[in-house]
Amino acid sequence: MVAKASIIEIYARADAAGKVDIICKNYSNFIGIVDGYTEGLRYMIESEKAYNRKKNHGDLGVRVQTLGIHSDITADTAISNIITRDAIIACDFSGDVLEGVDRGEKYRKDAYTLRRMRADYELFNQQLCILGRNELRIFRGYLSGEKDIGEIAEEEGIQYESAAQRVRRAKVKIKLQMVGFLEGIAQEEIEMSRARIEVPQLENMVGAGKKKFVRYAEGASLYSLGLHTFQEIAKEANAVYKVKRCVLVNTEKVDEYLENFCECQN
Repeated sequence: MVAKASIIEIYARADAAGKVDIICKNYSNFIGIVDGYTEGLRYMIESEKAYNRKKNHGDLGVRVQTLGIHSDITADTAISNIITRDAIIACDFSGDVLEGVDRGEKYRKDAYTLRRMRADYELFNQQLCILGRNELRIFRGYLSGEKDIGEIAEEEGIQYESAAQRVRRAKVKIKLQMVGFLEGIAQEEIEMSRARIEVPQLENMVGAGKKKFVRYAEGASLYSLGLHTFQEIAKEANAVYKVKRCVLVNTEKVDEYLENFCECQN
């Protein structure tokens, strides 16, 4: 039997439009789903760490007999649970949060998807403001599950199909807005990831004068700056060139611009 994919696996694989559809379909309990999976992920991490500890060192029972010091297992477990939950929500696994687990990479990916789901849901709610007051009232009622199309039609004194059309129209407005943002985020992440991989070679090429122009993402990684910061510096340096749909940055002009900020001792 093929295991049914979880909603976070489906969400991770979905394109921008698919992500919006998932949010709309599960809007009333979307954050509840995310919170539930967050707790489930915490449980799996802690359970795997505990299992591996017992397997490697043997089950010492309630007392941890190290140099005659007794550990409060209940308190230690509670603290560990909090640390792991916070790490999942922040998607920050620095330290020893994943020490002693075998599936660390999968847990990182799941945590990232959960963080993305929270951020996308918040963005979705923020985009509702583009709807008119009456349109927002109708769409909110439908999204939250408080009213179905029939109840909306009856309340508004309109035909069923007219009510369905109003809901569809509102969804299309939000979806178009969301897709634009989500596709931009996805492309930025892809470009930043690609740039991080190519940076060592890129630095050598720029230094040797073989590569004068870079893309925004490449430049941000090359200069160890945030993407938006590098974009602003490139524009202030008059180093931006638009070739058809491609935007390139002249690194020589950026270097000259940055020299103006040198805190050199006279």
